[in-house]
Amino acid sequence: MMVIGIDPHKRTHTAVAVDEVGRKKDERTVQARDHGHVQLLVWARKLVPEERVCGRSACSSITVRHSLPSAPG
Repeated sequence: MMVIGIDPHKRTHTAVAVDEVGRKKDERTVQARDHGHVQLLVWARKLVPEERVCGRSACSSITVRHSLPSAPG
């Protein structure tokens, strides 16, 4: 199992994937725009083709888009 955590900011979002014992497996930083969101989804699907668990830091100013488990497709 892998967990992907997302730290969203106004201009960029950083995602980190860790394994079941907390070892960092990969990290990505993308622009906080539609194309960046797609890049993160593609990255996550390649990295973890099976079921993914995602988390994000607590932030009240980020849109609902970051709370969705994944985009269709």
